[in-house]
Amino acid sequence: MQHTFRPDSSNIASAGYDPETRVLEITFGHGGTYRYRDVDPETWQEFQSAPSAGGYHRRHIDGEFDHSASAL
Repeated sequence: MQHTFRPDSSNIASAGYDPETRVLEITFGHGGTYRYRDVDPETWQEFQSAPSAGGYHRRHIDGEFDHSASAL
């Protein structure tokens, strides 16, 4: 998946979203990558426009969507 979003964040390095599979992939500064399943397009848009990508992730994505993790 191509990561098209690179927020100005100390925690999140980059993110990408596939609207066909509804998978949101976030790579963190520590190198781990999480793939969140069944993420709606509105959440992706809100994540990109949030004042703090890390804060939005903590409040609206982490714990709300099933996910898998992998280390890079």
